[in-house]
Amino acid sequence: MNEREKVRQRVGELAEAGLIDEELSEGTRVLDPIPVTAPASGELHSWFVPVARDERLTGFAQLLPDLQLMRYSTFPSGEGGAALPDLADWTDATRIRGRAEQIAEPGETVGEPVLTYDRDASRLAWRVPATDQSGGSRALFVAGASAYPERSESEEPEIGGPPPSG
Repeated sequence: MNEREKVRQRVGELAEAGLIDEELSEGTRVLDPIPVTAPASGELHSWFVPVARDERLTGFAQLLPDLQLMRYSTFPSGEGGAALPDLADWTDATRIRGRAEQIAEPGETVGEPVLTYDRDASRLAWRVPATDQSGGSRALFVAGASAYPERSESEEPEIGGPPPSG
């Protein structure tokens, strides 16, 4: 059994044990796990395991490399599941690249998406490199139907205001 099969099996075990949403038994299916890489090192941080009904994302499990449950999250479905995210927005590399291309600058070429997170592991996003004609590159992030450029540390808001002076 390969690593992805072990991850999928573990999600099934967690569902049977009642540790994740009981909706897994109501027409939803556990899809292939996607590795989440640490932004700085590129090493495996965790596994993103989508749970879907038809072509909608109902939720996901996130497991650590040792297959311990990090979190399980569901999306509010609304009437008939219409409010659920489109599965392809989170799992289809072509769709994700297309979203990044929408915000790329003229002349930039976008590369292959890699699932990671933006500053904090709770902010899963696909990182897509954008390279300009002179070889400079920057990161674009795609999270579901949203796309945005990576912010520099200086653009991050300070919580509680700046440090006291003097």
